Amino acid sequence: MRAMPVAMVLGMALLAGWACSPALAAGCCDDPSKAAAKPVFDPVEGLAFTDGQDGGSGGPIVFLGDSLTQGPGIQPAQAYPALIQQKLRKAHLQFKTVNAGVGGNTSAQGLARVDSALKGKPSILVVNFGTNDANLRRAGASSTSEQLRRNIDGIVARAQARKVQVVLVATRLPSWYGSDLVDGFARAFRSVAIARHVPLAPGLLDGVWGHPDLWLANGHPNAAGHSVMAENVWRVLQPVARKLGSKGR
Repeated sequence: MRAMPVAMVLGMALLAGWACSPALAAGCCDDPSKAAAKPVFDPVEGLAFTDGQDGGSGGPIVFLGDSLTQGPGIQPAQAYPALIQQKLRKAHLQFKTVNAGVGGNTSAQGLARVDSALKGKPSILVVNFGTNDANLRRAGASSTSEQLRRNIDGIVARAQARKVQVVLVATRLPSWYGSDLVDGFARAFRSVAIARHVPLAPGLLDGVWGHPDLWLANGHPNAAGHSVMAENVWRVLQPVARKLGSKGR
């Protein structure tokens, strides 16, 4: 009897561009950050940095994602791409960050607008989608882990064709989404990272899921939650930006 309300909540959240309901995010799910996880690749070693990637003297770092990137309910300066801008300054890395998050976007919609995101000739494209794909699937729609993999792969392929370095940020789902979806999403991100030789941050919401003090009433992370998310991304993005920044000097 409890399955129907959950599905209804997820459906409403999707239509509103929410990441998940406050109750589910705060108290009804486990915290994936407690699981041991490492990036698929060392953030620098083994990656092919091309001559077209000229770091700090070139384009910005564009964050392509959904509402988790956009930051509804908080100030633009509090969203994690803006927080990473502060970290770049402190690290003396001369990159500008661009927040290209759009609320409610699925990976398919991200693929449809990646060319627009690449028009500014970024040095690095940070990619995160999946939460809305998962909500669609849980609400009974046709989105699957394989479709997620194809869409993410398409985004990375288009960026690499323009010699843009990609940093892929996984969407690691809590267990209440069901093992098929949780495991399928994990495989999707890993397989793209391996096939395309791009660094992978294990989970954008690691350390945010299951913490009610890090969520707003609108079902999105608050400013403190975005601070955690920024750290999750920065651990993998920093060495990539440093490597590209040194090439641009």
